[in-house]
Amino acid sequence: MSETIFKFHPLHPRDKFDSDDVAAIEALILEYNESSIDPSSIRLETFNNVHFIDCGTRLERIRCPRCSTEIDRDVWQSAMDADYTDENGFALSEWIDCSCGFASQLHGLVYQAPCAFASACLSVRVHSHFWAGWLGHFPWVGQIEARY
Repeated sequence: MSETIFKFHPLHPRDKFDSDDVAAIEALILEYNESSIDPSSIRLETFNNVHFIDCGTRLERIRCPRCSTEIDRDVWQSAMDADYTDENGFALSEWIDCSCGFASQLHGLVYQAPCAFASACLSVRVHSHFWAGWLGHFPWVGQIEARY
C-alpha cells in the first residue's frame, strides 16, 4: 500500500526549526488540513548533519539549473556518494558539470519532483487532499510531497 507524506524543511540546508517554528507550522497544518491528515503522524526530525530529503517514487528527473538538460542518474549518484559520509552527512561540496558548461552543487540542481538537502524535517502523513497554500506565511520553508 502506498502512502503520501508531506515534508517541510528550512530552505537553507544547515538551518533548523526552533520550537516556535514547529508550533506555528503544526498549528497551520491542523487548521487547514485537519480532516486530511493523521495528527499523530506529525513528526519533527532534526539531524546533526545535512541529509537528503527525497520525494520517494515521485523523482522523475534531475536537471541543470541553467539550461534544464537532464543530469545522468549515474553521474548524480556518483556525486552523491562522493559527497556523503556516515559521520558528516552531506558536505554539499561536490560539483556536477553540465554539457552547457555550467557547474552546480547537488543542492543547486533542479529536482522534479522537488527534493532537498536539510538538517531538519517536519513530516505529516496525508490520507486525502492536502492544502499547503498557507506556506506563504513561511517563505523560508520548503515543501516536498513524497510517495512511497
